[in-house]
Amino acid sequence: ARNWLRTDARFGEARVDHEATAQALAAIRRRWGARVPVVTGFIGADADGRTTTLGRGGSDYTATLLGRALGAREVQIWTDVSGVMTADPALVTGAEPLRHMSYGEALELSVFGARVLHPRTLIPLLGTGIPMRVKNTLAPSDPGTLVDAEGCPDAGRATSVTSLEDQALFDLRIQRIQGGPELGQRVHRALELAESRPWLVTHSAHGQGISVVIPAADQGRFRAALESEFVGELARGDLAPIGAQAPVALVTIVGEAMGRTPGVAGRFLGALGAVGINVLSVGQSATARSVSCVVRQREVALAVETVHAAFHFSAQRLSLFLLGAGTVGGALLEALERRRSPLLDAHDLDPVLVGVATSDRLAFDARGLDPEAWRRTARPAAQVDHAVLDRLARLPVPVLVDCTAAEGMETLYEAALTRGIHVVVANKKAFTTPMATRDRLLA
Repeated sequence: ARNWLRTDARFGEARVDHEATAQALAAIRRRWGARVPVVTGFIGADADGRTTTLGRGGSDYTATLLGRALGAREVQIWTDVSGVMTADPALVTGAEPLRHMSYGEALELSVFGARVLHPRTLIPLLGTGIPMRVKNTLAPSDPGTLVDAEGCPDAGRATSVTSLEDQALFDLRIQRIQGGPELGQRVHRALELAESRPWLVTHSAHGQGISVVIPAADQGRFRAALESEFVGELARGDLAPIGAQAPVALVTIVGEAMGRTPGVAGRFLGALGAVGINVLSVGQSATARSVSCVVRQREVALAVETVHAAFHFSAQRLSLFLLGAGTVGGALLEALERRRSPLLDAHDLDPVLVGVATSDRLAFDARGLDPEAWRRTARPAAQVDHAVLDRLARLPVPVLVDCTAAEGMETLYEAALTRGIHVVVANKKAFTTPMATRDRLLA
């Protein structure tokens, strides 16, 4: 590619000179004749002929630059997954490849954390009408994902949910009646000084406050830049102490018609609230193709899987931990085995048994237990402790189901509820406790 790909001298992340590149490629193309050229990616050359590199995604970028210059019928990107996924498979076991999406959706996803595509890869094909297909080298017969100008004809559906981790959330708030646009201007000046790229910026009414999401690695430089920029306001108390939370993650839902479909943002945030995830900040992209929110990083896996299920990319998983496997508990285990398929088909619900505890045995597997064979992996255990509840709380929609008749279970219920775990009980004993205990449990 150094024979035709012309760049500037920014070694490591060179910028392409499109006009010089097109001229050089046109001259070389005439010499190909009937031969099929095999072109290296990732590298180019500056005006003096010195080898340069394009940085992350540089080989795919070379392919789309070449496709545009040649007026290709299609550009194919071969990778190790069967296309662009509905979510990161490392976070969502039910993630599936998308068959069709628009360039706008792909660009939005690449910006907000989808690792299959780099934003620069897409730019050369915008406006050309040339489609791109993402294919899997390990499964070449899979159809992959077609990316073109039109995208999927179902305008009401969301495309994918993605996450961007290792971020920091900064909050600045004016403590007097005046704020105005200068607050935002000065925060952006601090961003430039810190050489930090913001992922999300939200302003409150009348410029009284602003929230900024930046890479966590930049937070020290950004804080120093803010303290320098607002040294007078901080000293006088006109500006509240600078708030910062890290690590946080940006969770984004992307779809071509997100801004034109009523209720999308409510459905997005409502799903997170239903599983006890506190949203720290919210924003919508200028293209209206995406809605993003900030959550604590420890909750990102649950957040992504919950949103993925809420938009019917996959069934909503329920992570069930059963206390007691006697008459009532045994009947529930039988029902789980018998009713799982109908629940999936009729309601998009997937109840997964992750744990069983009896008076002397305990089995736990986040991937799921066989309701008929859970005893094979059970180990001796006297009780369900806080460590077990902590593991359960990290799973999608955790549910503690008590089918025992044991006394004093309200303490366990309270510990579960404070961790965001749903609790289902087969008797009323917990509500016949002293009033103070009962009130605390209901609260």
